[in-house]
Amino acid sequence: MVALFSLTMALIQFRYWGLSWPIYSLLGIFILTATLFIIWERHVSVPMIDFSLFNNTNFNLVSIATLFGQLLLVGFMVIMPTFLTNMFDKTAFESTLLVTPATMMIFVLSPMAGLLVRRLNPQKLLALGFLLISFGYWVLASLSTPLNYSFYIGYCSLIGAGYGVIVGPISVLSTVGFRGSQLTASQSVIGVLRQLGTVLAVALFVSGLNLNIVNAKNHSLSFACNQIERVSVSQIEKKHIIKRQITSLIRTSPETFNGSLLMMDF
Repeated sequence: MVALFSLTMALIQFRYWGLSWPIYSLLGIFILTATLFIIWERHVSVPMIDFSLFNNTNFNLVSIATLFGQLLLVGFMVIMPTFLTNMFDKTAFESTLLVTPATMMIFVLSPMAGLLVRRLNPQKLLALGFLLISFGYWVLASLSTPLNYSFYIGYCSLIGAGYGVIVGPISVLSTVGFRGSQLTASQSVIGVLRQLGTVLAVALFVSGLNLNIVNAKNHSLSFACNQIERVSVSQIEKKHIIKRQITSLIRTSPETFNGSLLMMDF
């Protein structure tokens, strides 16, 4: 708990604190407590996590797939409503509807993937699923205004389809080679990794969005200042115009824009 809390706090607060001693301290605590946890678990008779599970190649593959699959899915689900609301001026209800294609594809393809596992190589299905997710992310990264709904929904569905495809292989491969208590323990570890992927997704994607918004606002302010300098008005009037621009930026999203420092500069 201490290790995961420290890592998550460092990821979330990095956009506010930067590379400062609190961030270094949190990362140091994470490394120390995670190392102590692993050492302790390897020497107790009844560990919380049986690390012998990771001697199984299939389980290692599934662990990585679970962590990154959950991270990519939750990251998409968390970031897109905010992105659509702020960048495309959609209402909260419209933004919610625009992420449902991914959910629907998971609902449709998960049972089908479970059947395909019996006929196809599970590793190949995992590769196909992550390929679909990666392609969906790559195309969505090029979204521009105005929003092309057909284009968006198609590639949004690819992300959901990719996750739906990997669910079946994960369920099967996570149990291969285990019996009794190890079988129960393997499912518990997969559950922990799924939750860890969710936590990391929220921390990384929300922090990334906020950092990009701050950078975009700063660039827009620099552009506005350059344009204002070209206007044939007095320096006093230019300063008033720039202050109004800063005030407008602060009003739109004060939590992601530190305009007070800029106002002091002007």
